[in-house]
Amino acid sequence: MSKGEHSNAEQGTPTPTREHILRECKRYSAHRHILREASRDIHIPTILGTKKGIAALSDFLQDSGAFTKTGYPRAPRKPPEPYIEADIPDEETIENEEEEEEREREVEEEAGEAVRIHDRTRGDDEETENAQ
Repeated sequence: MSKGEHSNAEQGTPTPTREHILRECKRYSAHRHILREASRDIHIPTILGTKKGIAALSDFLQDSGAFTKTGYPRAPRKPPEPYIEADIPDEETIENEEEEEEREREVEEEAGEAVRIHDRTRGDDEETENAQ
């Protein structure tokens, strides 16, 4: 990066001022026309103190990425998922789900009982074999 671009903060170069970024930094020169629409000479009090200046600043920041951690524009945010009433289960759906869960519990209990009976039966078979 050239001297006008400010990536050397970790090397002891002072952090750039907001005036430098808004008025001078070469990295953002392609977007500076946005600020000039509100103030031809990018007068900081005009940019920060008028509705037109603030609107221009907002557009400049969004388009240029100035003052972001990376110095580049942020990726557009993904819009929120639309709220769909169908996503909310009705009472019948809830009842069906509860019945299904109850059936699953019963099957698990029956399977557990079958295993216990099988284990007891196996134990009886082993005792018979040992007795012989």
